[in-house]
Amino acid sequence: MKNFIKGSMVAAAMLMGASSFAQIADENNVTVTMELVPVLQLNMNTTDQISFVFDEIPEYIGGITKYGATILTVSSTVNWDLFASGTSGVHNANPLNRQWDFVVGYGPSTAVTTGVGSREVLPLTALELRQFPSTTVNNGATPTQAAYYNTAFSAALGTAGTWPNNIYVTSGVSPYTPSTDVNDPYIAGGAGLVNYVDGGTYLTQTGSVGNTNYYFVIDYRIVPGLPAIFPKAGTTVGTDASHTLGATGAAFSTNAAVGIAGAYARPGVYTMNVKYLLIENQ
Repeated sequence: MKNFIKGSMVAAAMLMGASSFAQIADENNVTVTMELVPVLQLNMNTTDQISFVFDEIPEYIGGITKYGATILTVSSTVNWDLFASGTSGVHNANPLNRQWDFVVGYGPSTAVTTGVGSREVLPLTALELRQFPSTTVNNGATPTQAAYYNTAFSAALGTAGTWPNNIYVTSGVSPYTPSTDVNDPYIAGGAGLVNYVDGGTYLTQTGSVGNTNYYFVIDYRIVPGLPAIFPKAGTTVGTDASHTLGATGAAFSTNAAVGIAGAYARPGVYTMNVKYLLIENQ
C-alpha cells in the first residue's frame, strides 16, 4: 500500500512537470499590403461646345462674353495644380503656329506674306478667360503665383498693352506642358512646389478656403475689334503666351492693339480647343 501511494505521488509529480512544459504554439502570418494610388479627378459639368457668332457690328466692337459657360469641380488625394491650355490642330502640328484652325472662309483671302487684306491666321490668345473664385490659396495662405484669370475683363476699347486674361498657350511641343513661369496664368496652384492646392474635394470642403478651392466657374470672351484685328490677343503676361503666327512665321498682330496695316481676319469659321489639365503638384 505504501508503494502504491508512493508510486501515485511520483506519477502525479511527473504529470505536473510535463504540464509546465506543454505550452507548444503554432503560428501563421498574414502580410498586409496597402497601395495608395494617387487619384486626380476633374469634372466638367457643362457643355463641351461653346460657339461665338459675330453677326452684328456692336459685337465686333464690344466682343461677346459667355458667362458661366464652364463649371469645373476637383477631387484629389494629392496636392495639385490646374491650368487651361489653348491649342488647335495646326498648333499641335507645329508649336510655332499658335493659331486657330481655319474651317471655312467667306469671300477671298490674301496671302500671309503680303501683309494686307483678309488673312486666316487668328491667334489662340484671342480667347480670354475669367474665373470664379477670384483667389486661390495654398493651405490657407496666399500663393506666390502672380497670374490667375481672376481679373475683370478689360474695356473692349482699351489701349494697347497686356492683359492677364488671355488663355495660356504653351511654347513647348505639347499643349499638356505646364508653364514654369509664375507670370503665366493658372486657375489654381501654379508653377513650382510652393504653389499648390491641398488634396481634397468639392464634395466635403466648406468655407471661404474650402470648397471654393475645388469649384470653379469660367467665363469666356472674344473681342474681334473693327476691323477684326483682335486687339486683345497680343503678348500676354509671361513669354509663353506670346505668339508667332502663320507658316511663314509672319505675325498677325505684332502688338496688342496694333495689327499689320491693312490686314484683318478673313470672315469664316474657326475652331480651337481649350484643355483643362489637373496635375499633381511638382
